[in-house]
Amino acid sequence: MRWGCTLLLLGTAGLALAVRAHVHPALAMAAYVVAGAGMGLGYPRTGVAMLAASTDGDRGFNSSALSIADSLGGALALSLAGVVFALGQDAGVDPFTGVYVLAVALAALAVVTAARTGHGSRTASSTSP
Repeated sequence: MRWGCTLLLLGTAGLALAVRAHVHPALAMAAYVVAGAGMGLGYPRTGVAMLAASTDGDRGFNSSALSIADSLGGALALSLAGVVFALGQDAGVDPFTGVYVLAVALAALAVVTAARTGHGSRTASSTSP
């Protein structure tokens, strides 16, 4: 989870810099690849960590709660990004910069949160039954 969130943070920060500095689009694409790799590494491990921490009786409830949290988190982040975009437009600054700063802040929060899970250094063989 830590690796995935760290890659997500690096990719998001790279994309923010690419947008702000108006660099070649290939650099923005590379940042998307790094962020996507981070999502691919981190997202599935969230479900695995939840299932590992759940009892047989709680797995259904916890799985539903994780699904709701995922949807609610995405909706809240999108709503907050819209607010930041509108505030940027009203202030006369590039609104995309504010949105990317928000995304970097959320990715940094994900890195901190992932460090608390204790699942960042496990290998695939150590989690198999």
